[in-house]
Amino acid sequence: MDEQRVADRRLPQRAAEPGLEGSLEAGGPTMRLLCFPFSGGSATSYRGLGTCFDSIEVSTFELPGRGRRFSEPALERCEPMVEDLLQQIRPRIRAPYALFGHSMGALLAYLIAKRVIAEGLPCPAHLFVSGSRAPAVIFSERWHLLPRQEFHRVLAELGGCPPAILSDPELMALYEPVLRADFGAMASYRHEPSAPFEFPITAVIGQEDRVSHDQARAWQQETVQPLRLERFAGGHFFIFRHWQQIQRLISARLSCAREGDPSGPGRRQERPPHQARVSSGVLRPGVGSE
Repeated sequence: MDEQRVADRRLPQRAAEPGLEGSLEAGGPTMRLLCFPFSGGSATSYRGLGTCFDSIEVSTFELPGRGRRFSEPALERCEPMVEDLLQQIRPRIRAPYALFGHSMGALLAYLIAKRVIAEGLPCPAHLFVSGSRAPAVIFSERWHLLPRQEFHRVLAELGGCPPAILSDPELMALYEPVLRADFGAMASYRHEPSAPFEFPITAVIGQEDRVSHDQARAWQQETVQPLRLERFAGGHFFIFRHWQQIQRLISARLSCAREGDPSGPGRRQERPPHQARVSSGVLRPGVGSE
């Protein structure tokens, strides 16, 4: 949960923008980055990516129980979340695209990639997973079952929920059921091994996060390409402190994909950040960053 989602609740939400069917506009972006929400996250959670790429269009998606879908009951398992998101992304995967997700969003992105392959749809060029152990590593936490006081303590430790929200009973009454549903979905996930992806995976984690280097390194099992693993200063929500570095990493990796080199540049090699546009549906230039 973040401060923007407080505003999300109090301000009207606009629907995803039209005009995204089929291929990308001539002379515009040449790649789409489809972003999936972390626990409690909404379509605005990745607005920090809204000031970056000139050739990558960032699309975000809303799950039930948050943002403009606040009135819908939250989903409590990963499978219906994947089904819901698949319906939203189908029009967007006719053009070259990549997937990005942080924490729960990383697991959802992985499961969506598996479904895309199973259904014979166009495959992504790249999978970016952030703040997430590999799907083969058991998520043993049962945070969704904790008493309220302990549950709030975990949220404070994870760092994604400002104290002002944790101390506001009205706001917590709105968001706590969604967070518990999301944590429950992750806890109920049971990994089913499958053939590794042909496309590459890049994993990024926080140096002070609960997700360990070895847990993130296990993403290598899911791709035949060499895994790239990057660490950033910070805890579980390190992404909000490092949008520009993450932008550069994504841009460099996708540039290599377009040039036919899936292995990408050497570790730590970076390219200058691009001028970007993002969408909530499609995030546009001028969107504020975290």
